[in-house]
Amino acid sequence: MRSSRRSVVVALATWPLAVSAQPAATPGWPARPLRVLVGFPPGQASDIIARAYAEELGKSLGQPVIVENRPGAGATIAAEMGARAPADGYTLLYSSSGPLAIAPHMYAKLNYDSIRDFEPLYQGGIVPYILVVNSSSPYKTLQELVAQGRGANGAAINYGSGGNGTTSHLAMEMLKAEGGLKFTHVPYKGSVPALNDLAAGAVQVVLETVSATLPYVKNGKARILGISMTRRHPELPDVMPIAEVVPGYESAAWGMFITPTGTPAPIVNRLAAELERITQTPAMRERLTALGVITLERPRAQLKPFMQSELERWGKAVKASGATMS
Repeated sequence: MRSSRRSVVVALATWPLAVSAQPAATPGWPARPLRVLVGFPPGQASDIIARAYAEELGKSLGQPVIVENRPGAGATIAAEMGARAPADGYTLLYSSSGPLAIAPHMYAKLNYDSIRDFEPLYQGGIVPYILVVNSSSPYKTLQELVAQGRGANGAAINYGSGGNGTTSHLAMEMLKAEGGLKFTHVPYKGSVPALNDLAAGAVQVVLETVSATLPYVKNGKARILGISMTRRHPELPDVMPIAEVVPGYESAAWGMFITPTGTPAPIVNRLAAELERITQTPAMRERLTALGVITLERPRAQLKPFMQSELERWGKAVKASGATMS
């Protein structure tokens, strides 16, 4: 009888652990609204994604989660604010490859360290780039474009980007370095002017995100030659990965929820679990797909090593481009 009674006590004591789907957080947290810093203006993809998560996260936590847009300086202003925020679980940052992996190589001085100052929570996904040419371009295939770009007259092929030091600029410089291409860079103030000039024939090539390029493809002003992945895009299965012509080439923008280093582990665990759960819902997957985001299942333990590898990889692209910011 004593053994049976002990079994009942043990079962009752462990029952909450068995049924709870959420990691325990610090008692009393959250006691007030949380904020998510975003380094881009309202309406851009990062802002849209952050707001979608914030809405659902607020429902789960029982407190409002407010998005604060702090654009400027390539999103480094928001990153600096996030690094300086109290590590109390009330400040998150939805950041990206630009301020976390590229800016450290572009700016002579940053008041944050991407690895030291942040604890990664969840990587929502990646946004690959599409290589497009004007619809009347003589280059019908990726192989033809690459062959011409490697030739004696390769520098005559101009490519447009959203500006010096942008991810689209550096992704193309990475492609040039790995593929032995001689394309000439023409920077614009944003991806839209670059794509407009592609449609007008002023530049021959643009490498930009799926969401930015597809409208030009759909209206017949641009033609897709490849995508910056090593595998086929689930929404664009007929588009050739650039890696099939330039082996090993892969480049994508990515977003990640992070929080200041030192945030209590139970809070970090709870936030990470909630963000992952939200991503698995059909509604969120549909919203991310519409923005050209490919969701990932990268374990949180792999996020810091991933950030370090991205710092190194983008550093090579910055060096190849010669781009700097004051």
